[in-house]
Amino acid sequence: MSINNKIEKVKELMKNKNIIIAFSGGADSTLLSYLAKQVAKQVKTYTFNNGLMSSDYLKEQKEVLNYLNIENKIIKENLLKNKNFIKNTEKRCFICRNFMYGSIFEAIKDEEYDMIVDGTNISDLLEDRPGIMVNYEKSIVSPFVIAGIEKKEIMEYLYDHKIPFSNSTTCLATRIATNEKITLKKINRIKYGENLINNIINNNNTNNTNTKINKNINTNMNSNTNTNSNTYTNSKNNYVRVRESKDIAIIELGNIEPLLTKNTLKLINNEFKAVNYKKVTLNIEEQIDEIKEKEIVIYKPCKDEANKIMFENELPFIIDIAKTCVELETLGKVKCSEKMGVAMLEVDKKNITLFEKGKIVARKVMDKKDAEETLIEILPKIRRKI
Repeated sequence: MSINNKIEKVKELMKNKNIIIAFSGGADSTLLSYLAKQVAKQVKTYTFNNGLMSSDYLKEQKEVLNYLNIENKIIKENLLKNKNFIKNTEKRCFICRNFMYGSIFEAIKDEEYDMIVDGTNISDLLEDRPGIMVNYEKSIVSPFVIAGIEKKEIMEYLYDHKIPFSNSTTCLATRIATNEKITLKKINRIKYGENLINNIINNNNTNNTNTKINKNINTNMNSNTNTNSNTYTNSKNNYVRVRESKDIAIIELGNIEPLLTKNTLKLINNEFKAVNYKKVTLNIEEQIDEIKEKEIVIYKPCKDEANKIMFENELPFIIDIAKTCVELETLGKVKCSEKMGVAMLEVDKKNITLFEKGKIVARKVMDKKDAEETLIEILPKIRRKI
């Protein structure tokens, strides 16, 4: 299915309805709001500010909202007061999203609406995102998942249609290594470090060390630029992360070149040490999160049967076989063994096997496109253990 057909499917889902959107101003929620504004009866967006976002989060979000011309309400909470959240276990994302939607439901309890939607897409289902389970539990609708839209398609659509969005929408708590306590001190020094590096990069780009420029809003207004090249370049230049573990800072960049001078590295080292990092490191592998995403399926030669091929993928989490089997029954014939940790689905003469440890194998598919379409149907049915 083409991206335009998928977009029409998203529009049809929201057409003539009163829509509530969980809004961050990032690529996903921005495109969803943009489409909803075109077809929905009424659109209201709600932002959950957990107190752990980047310095420019609300400022950049406001710029996007001004472009979209959509009503927005901000719900402010301090998750550092949540004892279970600050433990920073593998459940952190689930705890945060559960709290977020609980707050949104409380805020809209007196409003009339048909559905609450969010920007979760098919690519998100391939990642370790336990918070997605909250969507299922609270009946949050994910139109991009229903339409089978991947992250790369969202990015391409935004650039093709020159729709601005923010790059500063990830929670800073994600920068702290799992099982290391989240504290205000850590959040503040991560924020300080990322601001410092962003300023160095921006000053390098403008050749003006006296000017602070924020380049995190993608305005997408260069109509002469190739879409894929433009997407890659903007993502590459805007990706700045300071991660930390045991008082060691790990800097990740889409483009490390602006930092590779002796004076710049010395400045960064001194500034980071001043906020009590014991060591400062630079990950030399370039990180581009919007572009470098996992493929839905990976080709494997099929030895069992001639003229048939096999595709597989491996999810980075443990599958709840019992709950997944119940969901898979809506697609076809299912055989399950909780003891063995295996679920087998037969649909349209294709065989799909899911293993508890995350592996998915699709047999008797015709080609890669057929395998992708099959997996896109299956991924929303998978339930993980938390």
